[in-house]
Amino acid sequence: MAFYTRAQAKEQIETILREKDPIKTGVTLPIRPGETFKVYRIPIDYLAPNILNDRISWRIREYEAEIGRKLSNENEQDIEYIF
Repeated sequence: MAFYTRAQAKEQIETILREKDPIKTGVTLPIRPGETFKVYRIPIDYLAPNILNDRISWRIREYEAEIGRKLSNENEQDIEYIF
């Protein structure tokens, strides 16, 4: 698995959105009724976990307290810990 900084991942995702056709169109989501969306295939390497998600936030807060700083998605060791 390759690790990308947030800026690198954003650039790669923007390239996909600009240069690739969506794999599906007209998708609706319950959080935005009445709107439709295009779906693109994005490699998982470009995605960052949502550290505010309750399923992982307790572990992250515990680890941050242990190391005495906030985790960063720009730090390769922090990324490896999260994944």
